[in-house]
Amino acid sequence: MTTTVQLPAQMKAWIWSKAARTISLSMGAAIPSLGRHDVLIANKAIGLNPVDWKFIETDRGDLWTDGHIPGVDGAGVVVAVGDKSNEHWLGISVCYHQSLQRSGSFAEYTAIDHRTLIRLPEMMARNQAAAFPCPVMTAWQAIEKIPIQHGAEILITGASGAVGRMLVQLADVRGFKVTAIASLKRHEALFALGANVCVECTEQLLQKFYAIFDTVSGEHAEELASRVEANGHLICIMGRLEKAAVPGFSTAISQHEVALNALHGSGTSAQWRHFTQEAEKLINLVNRGEFKSPDIYVARFEQIADALREFKCNRKALKYVVEVE
Repeated sequence: MTTTVQLPAQMKAWIWSKAARTISLSMGAAIPSLGRHDVLIANKAIGLNPVDWKFIETDRGDLWTDGHIPGVDGAGVVVAVGDKSNEHWLGISVCYHQSLQRSGSFAEYTAIDHRTLIRLPEMMARNQAAAFPCPVMTAWQAIEKIPIQHGAEILITGASGAVGRMLVQLADVRGFKVTAIASLKRHEALFALGANVCVECTEQLLQKFYAIFDTVSGEHAEELASRVEANGHLICIMGRLEKAAVPGFSTAISQHEVALNALHGSGTSAQWRHFTQEAEKLINLVNRGEFKSPDIYVARFEQIADALREFKCNRKALKYVVEVE
């Protein structure tokens, strides 16, 4: 390992209990060891996502063991590298989306595959950077599933959430006509982001759509399948469709699964290069204010468990981020 700073012997980290399915704060966790392709990030901010509390509260079988450190999104500075070939990363500010199978971002330090690093624009706030990877790149992965047809009508459910808001903006710049489903109090903000039509529920929908992006569940996506026009697209972002959603030889729609974290297990180096290049384009747009992120709620590192509980139980149009001192 090569480093330009003095690393502590131990670090603070939130660790998972398999029996209790909860997390607790450890003041003496081991600093992650680095493989040849890894770099060590000194975390400055941590982004919270639904996948975090979902994995914490579920029996993960052999995927996680006692003492696992959760967390997929983070932002910080590269302070060590596992191989001299990556020394050019030392001192660089980055954000990242970590594999669910590795120790995650709920810690002072996280070991990351260097291929997955997203370089930050100069002077970008770390809180804003930590809020970026999962929601923005999930939205990007989802919109990339469908061919561009200028003026085609698409539907986005749960449009006021972090992923939905970014989807509205990505769809707008691609020339789609966007209908968004969200509570009435969110409509004004969604119109400002580029939505053409806003409704509160599916019962208010009258037409069929070229593509439907569902951010609720696999079951909810399946219920919407009849609203996809012939040869259209049904994109399931939260959960997945386990079977064909329409009868064979009927509307012949295409079903799409979105799973950002799956890239860690199956992505090639070429795919990761494309991912990080697109991520860096988008994060620059976010930094310049050309894409609008949700407002950020900031908590302290010692408040992660409480912040996750608040995030889960009192859903607001906010992005939850934790600062690391």
